[in-house]
Amino acid sequence: MEPLCAFDTDCRVERPLASCDREGGRDRMRLTRRADSRSMNDFFRSLAFLEPTYNEIGATLSGGLPPGYRHDHYEIDLGTGDGVFKRSVIGLRTWQAHRTRRTRVFPECQRLAAGESMIVVLELPFLAIVAPCRIIQVVDDDDQFGFAYGTLPGHPERGEESFVVRASPDGLIKFEVTAFSSPASPVVQLSGPIARSVQATTTKRFLIALKEFVQR
Repeated sequence: MEPLCAFDTDCRVERPLASCDREGGRDRMRLTRRADSRSMNDFFRSLAFLEPTYNEIGATLSGGLPPGYRHDHYEIDLGTGDGVFKRSVIGLRTWQAHRTRRTRVFPECQRLAAGESMIVVLELPFLAIVAPCRIIQVVDDDDQFGFAYGTLPGHPERGEESFVVRASPDGLIKFEVTAFSSPASPVVQLSGPIARSVQATTTKRFLIALKEFVQR
């Protein structure tokens, strides 16, 4: 069985990281290396005192993406029926979309609730990029479930991303990822198409990961 999260217990990190800020300052993109968990935990605790790095809070769920950012929308069919919808909700609640070969969430079992902070870790061959985020809103309706998180200082991008599962009247279940973003780091800005390709590939892996979880 796939690992699920027990939200009333503390989670241990099996592959902890230590922070190595290559550019200095908490507002800069952070690279990490595998090491002891103390630095990663300290960095995570510091997120509670930070504010999102953009002003358009909740825009990915309100239906109108703000100008001045790059806009993205991806979706995938998950199947049909109430069972698929319920399985999809479990997957989003337990961060299954973010459990890919290259990404994970720190803490692994972070509670999905507005106001909570978390870190998306993008693993590269020798280093990893940490992307701190704040959960902005959780949507929990009869025909849709999902959430949006926004960037915090230290994230390579500036903006917001939402992850929503929707059930149509005919029973089709879709998983949609919507985002607006702009580079927050000179490294990302200079890397241009490479950074854009990494971002698109990562998002598509989110879609596939949730579908694979639903189909198990």
